[in-house]
Amino acid sequence: MNRYFFELLQIAIGNRKELTRKLTDEEWESLYGICEKQTLLGIAFAAVERLPKEQYPPFEVLAEWVHDAQVVKERNEKLNAECEALARHLKHDGLWSCILKGQSNLVNYPEYLRECRTAGDIDVWCAPISKQNKGERKVIEYALSCSRAVNQPVPEVRYHHVELDNVYPVDVEIHHRPSFMCSPLRNIRLRDWCRKFEGANEIACVDGHKFPVPSVSFNAVYQLVHIYRHLFDEGIGLRQILDYYFVLCRLGEERLETRDECLRQIERFGMKRFASAMMYVLQTVFAMPDKYLICLPNKEEGKFLLSETMQAGNFGRYDERIKRVEGSCSCMKVQWNHAFEKWKHNLRLIAHYPEEVLWEPIFRVYHLVWRKCGLWKV
Repeated sequence: MNRYFFELLQIAIGNRKELTRKLTDEEWESLYGICEKQTLLGIAFAAVERLPKEQYPPFEVLAEWVHDAQVVKERNEKLNAECEALARHLKHDGLWSCILKGQSNLVNYPEYLRECRTAGDIDVWCAPISKQNKGERKVIEYALSCSRAVNQPVPEVRYHHVELDNVYPVDVEIHHRPSFMCSPLRNIRLRDWCRKFEGANEIACVDGHKFPVPSVSFNAVYQLVHIYRHLFDEGIGLRQILDYYFVLCRLGEERLETRDECLRQIERFGMKRFASAMMYVLQTVFAMPDKYLICLPNKEEGKFLLSETMQAGNFGRYDERIKRVEGSCSCMKVQWNHAFEKWKHNLRLIAHYPEEVLWEPIFRVYHLVWRKCGLWKV
């Protein structure tokens, strides 16, 4: 069924007009399940609306899809408004902000698809407007104070963000760093590169709401890092890869020098092999034209990456190879068991991305010490 799933996505984004044949009712039910697994029900419904009538799914599936699409639309409307309100609130409190991933991607989507992307929470990168030392510390302290102000439990500080649940009308992750890498050398390079973009952004206008978003040159590198990170941490979903498809479409409108610089940074972060695998996936799943590729596709690596993506589903929630560790996250035994299971799971990647796999357990120990000893305060 993957073939018809890919065709449906290509219809949604305008790279195909119809399916190669009429599907049976059972095939449509299976196809609906794959769309749900990849969190692409809204996008797929946009494709269904474009199909010739003789290829429509059965009424029962179509009715369910109509309901799902409406839920997705309403969620987007809510998050777009919240992004605008959050950016305004952070500015009032003395913080520069930029919406990462999620809703910031809508500016890259064609208008007819913007309300179809399934939304999650809000990720926002922050830094003090008045430049001073320990800017990351100031952002962390601000995030913790937000939880205290509404009598919520103080969240745990993570290496790149603080999760704020029940503080705003929607869940928010405040990033003091956009992302990270386990390899110390790659992580330092990524941190220094991100700082060049701190304080700079574009203003997106989506559904009548305005909020700050990164530049396309930042996203062309950062969102690949984000997907790469998910490969090791939770799993990749096609929703994230579709976001990257539209990032590269916009990047294709930039000067050749800008595109070359993005690829140079990707190479400096040790992701050239991953980028070439991603190009294969983008062409296989979405039929991306050659002119938008930032490097040559690698068929062997791409097949492996696509297999991982289809097995894992969105955020790896459907990956049966991952043993879920039960218990409180505050329990040290549970944390070590979780770390061990993740290490075993990541070993399958060692032939493809050895540097990141081998550094991951070392970084995990460092991160534990960093959190427990409050090294972010130093």
